[in-house]
Amino acid sequence: MVKIKYRIIDDIPYISTLTAKEFDDEHGDLEGDFALYFGKYNYGHFEDEPIREGQWGWEILFHWFYGMLNVCIELKKTYYVLKISIETINYIEFKLKDDIVIVSILDTYEHENCTNMDAWGFTQTKQLNKFEYGNWKNVEITYDELKNEVVRVTESFFEEIETININLLDSKHILRMKSLVEKVKSIK
Repeated sequence: MVKIKYRIIDDIPYISTLTAKEFDDEHGDLEGDFALYFGKYNYGHFEDEPIREGQWGWEILFHWFYGMLNVCIELKKTYYVLKISIETINYIEFKLKDDIVIVSILDTYEHENCTNMDAWGFTQTKQLNKFEYGNWKNVEITYDELKNEVVRVTESFFEEIETININLLDSKHILRMKSLVEKVKSIK
């Protein structure tokens, strides 16, 4: 089982007034909570409580959505992808064998030369030389479970953005994400 939970925690009154260009130039991203659940294990930060006045988001949401879309795309090409978590020593390792994705948390104290790193999604297809397994490892899910959940939740994210400010759907980042969603949907 794979599940993704997110919520937008940002300056919604301000964001709701922006044009797509203003959003790209002045804001550029949305903050909030984002967590991945693989069976009984999870990674990320998500609070199941009402958003409090003055609360801020722990995660950069575009980073996570880009990254998970890239994981789905790259897994089918290279069979190995690392999702890099900004500001931590953790990587999420995805290995594809047949139709099974094996997911593990890796800890490393040295970020190695990430020559294959995607600029926005922070994924790489090169294995690390030095690492230790983190809190959990070798959790198995199917590729279709991962792909379908990433697409479902990303499209839900677009719908929520539309309710905040329909103009943001023309943001260069949202347009790029929409293009990645279509690419993921086309993977057989």
